[in-house]
Amino acid sequence: SHELRTPLTSIQTHLEAMIDGVWEPSPERLNSVNEEVIRLSHLVNQLKNLAKYDNEKNKLQISEVDLKQLIKNIIYNNQSFAFEKNIKIEYYLEEIIAKVDKEKISQVIVNLISNAIRYTNCNCKTEGKIVIRLYKENDFIKINIKDNGIGIPKESLDYIFERFYRVDKSRCRNTGGTGVGLTICKSIIDLHKGKIEVKSEINEGSEFIITLPS
Repeated sequence: SHELRTPLTSIQTHLEAMIDGVWEPSPERLNSVNEEVIRLSHLVNQLKNLAKYDNEKNKLQISEVDLKQLIKNIIYNNQSFAFEKNIKIEYYLEEIIAKVDKEKISQVIVNLISNAIRYTNCNCKTEGKIVIRLYKENDFIKINIKDNGIGIPKESLDYIFERFYRVDKSRCRNTGGTGVGLTICKSIIDLHKGKIEVKSEINEGSEFIITLPS
């Protein structure tokens, strides 16, 4: 409720001030209100996705999936966002066919890559880097997504997969999420009898490691 209330309060305050003549409805003021509306819409969509996932979380549509091609497609779809922030994406992908739920695994990869882009190069002054690896190790499938971004505080590492938990100290201005994405990622990987782990250091970056049975 706090996450919903904050943008709503901001929108109401701005609109009331303009209606009462305290502020002029300038392009800057209207743009500020519009940004809050966009943020609110994003939050509502995330909550809708979470509710949908909760209703369908025990349903897996298993098929044989070319993980290399799947990950490459997701990387291509996100390269423009990375380019805008001066972030280079490198990838090293082995040829692996896995029996997984394609849509749900895609959701995990999209979320992790989006997070890596979001929390890398907040000031856009230095080159960011994201490295994605897909390989087999000891009969397990491994997917690593590593960035050189702002990192996560040590005291938060045990909680980042909990629902609605947000690492405020590691957030760049205006990039805060809803604390839902990583929860869904973990649930999806758990459903596949795998695990997801994270390693991170403040100002050094984060690495998410997915392990799936082959």
